[in-house]
Amino acid sequence: MPATITVLRNPPHVDNVAQKAITRLVFDWVADGVGDVNVATIVAYSGEILRVVTIPSAIVVPNNLYDVELRDSDGIDLLLTGGANRSDVNTEQFCPHLSTYSRVAMNSVLTIVVANAGATRGGQLIIYIE
Repeated sequence: MPATITVLRNPPHVDNVAQKAITRLVFDWVADGVGDVNVATIVAYSGEILRVVTIPSAIVVPNNLYDVELRDSDGIDLLLTGGANRSDVNTEQFCPHLSTYSRVAMNSVLTIVVANAGATRGGQLIIYIE
């Protein structure tokens, strides 16, 4: 089963400075027979990555310490290696810009790449962008 993508745009949050819309990209993935995923979005996404969440499947549990990347059209991992060594039982989150002290901007078709998950194992990758 190939990975599926759900895109949700939350209503704008209004504050005194500006109106901002947060987009939530949800990638449901199931690895192939080798334990890998490599699937691209149909459209390009623009914005800054604010938060990343990885959720292992409770039914087809991935191998512990599986790896997730989100690549742009240049092949650069937009997660800045923060998706490496994910838990097989715990939901985990991180903010890529906090680990590097630099913003992570994108304007590209995105490719989700999962490695070492185990054959036909699954999970979910959620990306919040502004």
